[in-house]
Amino acid sequence: LHLPKVLFHGDFKPSNIIVPEPKARSSNSVDGIVLIDYELSGPGYRGYDFYKLFRTANASGQNHDNMVAFVEAYLCEASGSGSTGIISSDLVDAVLAEMKLFEPLTWLEAGIFFLFAAKGDPAEIEKWSTLAQDRLDNYDRCKVEFWTNVKDYKEKALA
Repeated sequence: LHLPKVLFHGDFKPSNIIVPEPKARSSNSVDGIVLIDYELSGPGYRGYDFYKLFRTANASGQNHDNMVAFVEAYLCEASGSGSTGIISSDLVDAVLAEMKLFEPLTWLEAGIFFLFAAKGDPAEIEKWSTLAQDRLDNYDRCKVEFWTNVKDYKEKALA
């Protein structure tokens, strides 16, 4: 599928993003964001990292506009243009389709993580098992759409 490989975070989720307090001299400005927790970083697929950031909010259907805004900002920064106005909607749609390919894998990875957590923390086995079951249920829900998502990606990204 020729999916883009990048230096990725590996655990790109909201709890690993810190937004500094605005500067005292300008209450509306922020100097950027800080990413933490890099032990899983290395070469990987951009779509995996991006979808993992939005996975839990997207499961409730509340996040499409935020995903689009994120992808537009990413493409703007990656192009060096400084303006989302020159980013084509076709390119945004292609990156969104690329991200969707990784939805099942992000749920499966989380389910396996919580299964290991349950084994390593018997005192909290019910909590970890519940989290694992939720993630594995979501994996089951979305894995059936995988080949449809592959077709969608090919149509948008490889056209």
